[in-house]
Amino acid sequence: MKLYESFGKQGFHTSIATSFGIDFEAYENVMLARFRGAGCHNNLLVVDANMLSLALESNAPPPVFAGRSYTVTPAVAPRVFHPKVVLQFGRSSARMFVSSANVTAPGLAGNLEVVGMVETDDFASGEAHLIAAGWRFVSQFLDTRLESVRRQIEWMLARTPWLREIESSGSIARLEDKTDAAFLTSIETAGIGEQFLGALAGQPVRRLILVSPYWDLDLSTLNLLLDRLEPKEACLLLDQGRHVFAAEAIAKRHHKRVKLLDFKAKGGTRFIHAKLMVAQTAKRDHVLYGSANCTAAALGGAAFVGSNVEACLYRALPAGSVLSQLGISDVLKKKPVPVRNFVSAERPEEIPLDDVAGRSPGQFVCNLDKLTWYPPPGADLENDRVEPLDRAGELLSIALRRESGRDDGCVQLRLLGKDRPAFARVVRSDGSVSAPAIVARIDELREEIRDARTRRIDAALADIDGETDLGLWLLETLNELEAAEASLVDHNVPQTRRNAARRTDSAQAAEERKLTYEQFMAGRRLRSEIDGPARNSLAGSYASHIRSFLNRLLGIRTEEESQPDDEANKHRAAFGRGDETDSAEDAVEGGGEFGGTLPDEQPIAEVDQQARALHLRRQNRDQLIRAVANLSKTVAEKASQNGLRSIDLLRLRAVLMIIASAGWSGVRPPRNSLQVLPAANDGEGTWPRLLGKVLFAYFGGRRNAIASLVLDDVDDEIPKDILECWATCIWVIQVTIVGVSRHHESQTIARVLQTLRATIYRVIALGVEELEGASVLGVLDALSNRFGPSLGIDSPSVLAAHRQTSRMLSGENALNASDRER
Repeated sequence: MKLYESFGKQGFHTSIATSFGIDFEAYENVMLARFRGAGCHNNLLVVDANMLSLALESNAPPPVFAGRSYTVTPAVAPRVFHPKVVLQFGRSSARMFVSSANVTAPGLAGNLEVVGMVETDDFASGEAHLIAAGWRFVSQFLDTRLESVRRQIEWMLARTPWLREIESSGSIARLEDKTDAAFLTSIETAGIGEQFLGALAGQPVRRLILVSPYWDLDLSTLNLLLDRLEPKEACLLLDQGRHVFAAEAIAKRHHKRVKLLDFKAKGGTRFIHAKLMVAQTAKRDHVLYGSANCTAAALGGAAFVGSNVEACLYRALPAGSVLSQLGISDVLKKKPVPVRNFVSAERPEEIPLDDVAGRSPGQFVCNLDKLTWYPPPGADLENDRVEPLDRAGELLSIALRRESGRDDGCVQLRLLGKDRPAFARVVRSDGSVSAPAIVARIDELREEIRDARTRRIDAALADIDGETDLGLWLLETLNELEAAEASLVDHNVPQTRRNAARRTDSAQAAEERKLTYEQFMAGRRLRSEIDGPARNSLAGSYASHIRSFLNRLLGIRTEEESQPDDEANKHRAAFGRGDETDSAEDAVEGGGEFGGTLPDEQPIAEVDQQARALHLRRQNRDQLIRAVANLSKTVAEKASQNGLRSIDLLRLRAVLMIIASAGWSGVRPPRNSLQVLPAANDGEGTWPRLLGKVLFAYFGGRRNAIASLVLDDVDDEIPKDILECWATCIWVIQVTIVGVSRHHESQTIARVLQTLRATIYRVIALGVEELEGASVLGVLDALSNRFGPSLGIDSPSVLAAHRQTSRMLSGENALNASDRER
């Protein structure tokens, strides 16, 4: 098989690959391209720390997408981190490759390697236990201190809940084909060699077959295996002249049983990099393959687990079956090379791992303008200096400002400029310079990591393409997207009492990093303090397409447009949710203007064209009334249960714009059949009342629904999409008050709306600088330009009312603060 061709299979949302050596060009162009092409967007790479530094210091092309489309974790081991494992996880299936192949061009397509795959869609199977064991092994090297990696793992586990439940161990599992297997690693109490010998359980070995490109200088591990197994014959498949093998070191007591067989790959040009051990007994072929060479560092010894980190797969197959699968039957028939005549390759120059270990810079994570340095052991935090680098590895001309406040051994830096680093290095106090390190950009990873598009999602997004008008179809599309994406995530993984008691640190941390909106705003910075990109809290969700659609209608450019996608009582009945207190909101309970029951659907009568048009307008009006009533109920339920999320604010913004698009001033006839909501004289079917009801559903009541809003503690700046929603609410409340006053609605309603306006400005908690900043004013102006002419509202009057409100409320807040101080 060609290993790289296997990575294009669909049905997986996450990939995790481990390697000793790394060729970023091969990973990005071969593996990553196939993963992403198959809908797998959550990708992690784990590489030996020293080899990673060597790769980044070399003259090879630097990675293009590292830190933006995938993360790279440097793994530290006593000697080397050497496993070659690829895990892929989906909602209904998972698989694991265990091989001898590094993530390099020779490993993926040049060398002769050995690869085994375990795959399952039955999470009670032996295969699932093996894959879970692979995950437990790899997860130990994923540094969850890093926000970037931790969020990838949490995202994966939410879509792969069986991993939290399944028991995994190094014990032998029975597979669906009735054969046995085990995932063996060098981080157990016994080395891989001892675990393999234990699986044999003392069965007499008829023949031992070994393939390894590297061996101990004194062949101590080979001699130990021969002593322990005492096979009748031992066949060593060696590429004479290319493998390093000290034939003279074979113990004389084993000379009669050892056969050196010259093993060449087809064509004779491919290097044989496979690592394989087969112990043939009377009933079974016991096979071990993976990353471990036949060395003490890899396999360990009787009282030594080994110094490398390795991973292998053990298989117990029917006797005689493995030779045909491996295609080595003919090689075993070849005439052996006499020990004294074997020609060994020259031992390659040692990789200077000890030297490069001292040049480690640590790790870096960037979130918008915040750069966090996770220093290596022994770093001089006070005097070492971080230098930001661009994609070409050149020094960026931006300043970094150190900030205080962390007590976890990390250094927090602010980027004072619009450019952001792709790499970073450290200039030490003694003048030496570290190797470069990849900078993981959390905000860009959030945009990248998403579920594969399903048919439901494709159908929902297709509704948006080419649309230029608003309607309730958009709300239906948003609801469908939310349901489709929610179906891909297991938010409530069933926990047994035992499992609940041993919840992972990452799960606990996930809960602790959720903030209420009030908590979030208490620690946020003003946008004016930040010179860099803005965050979108909908990143990674297909609902972000709804946001882009709304902004497109308003002529507002969003971040996504520059990044193509791979692959939006009667007054109580009007506004209330049933939890009001005796306050200004009580006024909504006192009158009859907002009452009435929801109208029933009426069949279209067979009447003339004019009557037909009137009926259609009436039906559209009734649907809007019903949609607002349903929204109020849904918001109340969410607020009382798990709280609102960013998508609920997107829904708020969408509904407000839908109603605004359906309104007309009453001064002149409506332009089309979609404008069905007059400004007055239509009971509950006027646009000021419906807009007021929507705002009240979110901001009204004793404990307004916005108080339940929960945001990720991922940044200290208000996300751009939420700011757009707040600006829309501001525009709507100002326009609604104008509409009510112009058409002489009851003073009761006017007072309710004015109280609601004060509540909205207070709850969103933006300062004057933000309220009158370009982002908010830009949305206000765009809304006025889009909907103002139909509603009879002009932009200057809205902006004037907004400025007056913001300054009046900021003055009151300052006065209240002064009173509290006194």
